[in-house]
Amino acid sequence: MRSWTMDAVELERLDLGEYAEPMRLYLLGDAEFPADTIVTVVVSSLRDVNLMASLPEQSDPFQGYRSYFFAIPGLAFMVDAGPDIPQTMQQECLYRGPQRPIFYSAIADFRNAVAYAEQRRLRGQSVP
Repeated sequence: MRSWTMDAVELERLDLGEYAEPMRLYLLGDAEFPADTIVTVVVSSLRDVNLMASLPEQSDPFQGYRSYFFAIPGLAFMVDAGPDIPQTMQQECLYRGPQRPIFYSAIADFRNAVAYAEQRRLRGQSVP
């Protein structure tokens, strides 16, 4: 895995563990979407979306799976990987869920704003 820096601050590397290679192959188009992995997508319900994006971040690991988040203006993505993802979350997966849902909410905008502010703080920049 490659390290990245922004404004002379080294960004925390995501630990995808055993899912790094299957995800890499999927993104290259050389493999199917990784087993034991789900993706949840949320479209902003705000009339005027926040024009900010957040870099991928990893939350503290849950028992039996890992969770990641990133956002671009108007869209938020949550990726969970591991054998013990709760069944209710598996149902919400855009790729594998039975109804392949896309959610509509302002919650992701809030989480994106918090992640964006934290990234600016780490770079020593003020938050507008």
